[in-house]
Amino acid sequence: MIVEPQEQVLPVLPIPNVQPHSYTIVPGKKTNTEIICDDLGFMYHKNKITENKIYLVCFKRRQCCRATAVISSNRQNNSIVFSRKHNHQVKPYDMDVPFL
Repeated sequence: MIVEPQEQVLPVLPIPNVQPHSYTIVPGKKTNTEIICDDLGFMYHKNKITENKIYLVCFKRRQCCRATAVISSNRQNNSIVFSRKHNHQVKPYDMDVPFL
């Protein structure tokens, strides 16, 4: 009896077509690092900083999420815009964790 190898099929998650409107900044684990959390609950790292914009990549980039976003270098402007969409659901993050 010959057994054929099975192809791994990843499920396609139903992700709503919703744009975030604002973000908050959370201190990262390492010194002088920040995690950007949008109002939908997705988290990002800074990828590139220019004079006017900060380009972000998804926190789950290593798990093959290619989502990117852009925020203004001006911290008073709290808007965020998707460039690419996420391929995963939001991971809950407890914003009430005390700072050490």
